[in-house]
Amino acid sequence: MACKLANGILCFGPATFVSIAFILSQFGSKGCHYLSFGNADDVVTIFNKNQVMGAGFTCFGTKDGIDYYYPELLPFSEQTIFVQNMGIATTVMGATAWGLYIVASCVRFPPPVWLFLSALLVATSICEGLCFTFFNAPVCDIADCSLGKSSKCSLSAVVFWALSSFMTCAVFKDAQDRFNEENEQEAVGDGE
Repeated sequence: MACKLANGILCFGPATFVSIAFILSQFGSKGCHYLSFGNADDVVTIFNKNQVMGAGFTCFGTKDGIDYYYPELLPFSEQTIFVQNMGIATTVMGATAWGLYIVASCVRFPPPVWLFLSALLVATSICEGLCFTFFNAPVCDIADCSLGKSSKCSLSAVVFWALSSFMTCAVFKDAQDRFNEENEQEAVGDGE
């Protein structure tokens, strides 16, 4: 007897992509090298540390590989606070999507859940993309900012969130077809 997944084999692809996107997103938003500085001497006055090589949403990294949280007295720009909030939103929505895909292997979802999940993944992708407005932070007016390790992970996460959203639409279509087929079978069974 073959084991059958509750929502079909189509869930495997987007579930894998959601897992990859969530992990990359966490590396992106929690890393201290989202922004990479071309000339570290320009930012020494901001962070009070020598050889600052990058900055993240909540911390900055130095050339010797040590990461520091921002000091409490550091005035955050509105841009930095916005990006921190987008990072939190991405984490919450991504964890929700990931959790739904984990449960989907055991529990059969009705078609509207898949439509909701696809929309959730689009919103997650947009929030992840809005994190790139961190490049408009005041520190980038002083230093030459470029993509750091964390922002490269975040960029990959945007792609995986978007791809998983499109793939989830296929799961929705499959669930809708199954639902309609079962209703037709019930109608035929009731008519006999």
